[in-house]
Amino acid sequence: MAGLKQKLPPLSTLVTFESAARLLSFTLAGEELHVTQTAVSRQIRTLEEYLGVSLFHRGHRSVQLTDAGKQLLQSVSIGLEHIAGTVTELRHTQPESYLTVSATIAFASLWLSPKLLTFKQLYPHLEVRILATDRDINLQSDGVDLAFSCGDPVGQAGVHSTWLFADEVFPVCSQSYLESHPFDQPEQLLSQELLHLDDDHWRNLSWKATDWPLWLKNQGVTGSIPGGGIRMNNYPLLLQTAINGQGIALGWKHLVADMLEQGLLVQPLQETLDTERGYYLIESSRRPLSEEARVFRDWIIEQVQFSHG
Repeated sequence: MAGLKQKLPPLSTLVTFESAARLLSFTLAGEELHVTQTAVSRQIRTLEEYLGVSLFHRGHRSVQLTDAGKQLLQSVSIGLEHIAGTVTELRHTQPESYLTVSATIAFASLWLSPKLLTFKQLYPHLEVRILATDRDINLQSDGVDLAFSCGDPVGQAGVHSTWLFADEVFPVCSQSYLESHPFDQPEQLLSQELLHLDDDHWRNLSWKATDWPLWLKNQGVTGSIPGGGIRMNNYPLLLQTAINGQGIALGWKHLVADMLEQGLLVQPLQETLDTERGYYLIESSRRPLSEEARVFRDWIIEQVQFSHG
């Protein structure tokens, strides 16, 4: 082991390098690792000095991998992924009475949470831990049994995906707002109070942002979007702002369905945007599911099939 230690740089520099190389940003790597951008830069410099080569081309506001950096990233990713997978497997050999399910904050609170009461009534002794986070999840290293994903996980290494449903996006607002700010055409939205999901919401997700510029362009609306609107990085909070009558939000069909049914929100226009993205339930293909996870997965699939049957 001593010989191996002499051949390797400090392991912390390799972890930092993997994050910075994957994100191509020292700043984002710092956020992911919960350290400062300066600390990331210092770790990278230490690694480069140890290797005697430059790993990044440093621009004014961006970094790119050198050929040496690309070579190192391939080896480091494989090595760290293998270690993380082994650690996760060892942790899962210990009997647990709960399973961990990951989803975005919006999906967890607006779609999944309302369904958990029924599940707990059917399986009262099975504990479900919800990891609600607006970032991409690594099933191998994050200790997650199942994750809800939006996008296209098909073909991802180490991942098995089950299609759930597609989605549509359309404007929603409160009835009181519509009565005081009537409109019935997409182009009239340019004179309305639009509520925006901030860019920060999408930063750590690999999905393309679906925002007002995209929605309006899809409807053939040209012109400048009015400034001064409200921006939030939390989608449930954004919908609550719309419920309070403060403006118009974009509503994802499966996330606002209950609010529309309850009359908390209304859909003033029939025009919609097909996101061309699917919702999936994903699991690791590198380790078997626990019995608890299989029960939950099969139950979710039954719920989706029933609601879309």
